[in-house]
Amino acid sequence: MKFYEVNYKVFNCALDKSARSAFLHKYGCNDSNDSNNNNERGYKSYLSTLLHKYGCSGDDNDNETTLKGYKFYLSSGKKVGVGLSNTGEIINLFNNSKVRGAGKLALNFAIAKGGTHLNCFDGFLRWYYWKFGFECVKKIPWDSKYAPKNWDYKKYGTPDVIYMVLL
Repeated sequence: MKFYEVNYKVFNCALDKSARSAFLHKYGCNDSNDSNNNNERGYKSYLSTLLHKYGCSGDDNDNETTLKGYKFYLSSGKKVGVGLSNTGEIINLFNNSKVRGAGKLALNFAIAKGGTHLNCFDGFLRWYYWKFGFECVKKIPWDSKYAPKNWDYKKYGTPDVIYMVLL
């Protein structure tokens, strides 16, 4: 699988589609059911929370400024992607393709391009990245003020944020 450098707007469009699909799937919603206002409001709240957390207003110019120093890569089908900062931070790794293992290819690509650290929620991703040589160096407790609206604490709990470095 080949990856191509793209500008932030192209990457964000692919990521937004992937994030939206993952969000709706995670909460048992049908992606084609846009008429369900609760799902749509929940998703918009989720994106708003992420943008706020990273200091973005959600407007393209603000995001371009906030993410200077990052490069973004997509597969030719725009279903797999990863972002990488000039300091080696790996961000927004996603696989929305039907190709099993494409996320591994994206992660290996990012590492080959100089990726050295990342953060994720504790749980599956922590152990997934550990298989690639990443080790936990910092753990930050869940902060409910960043939780998506209508977060199901009973089902998903309150995962810590894990900071990892490649050893």
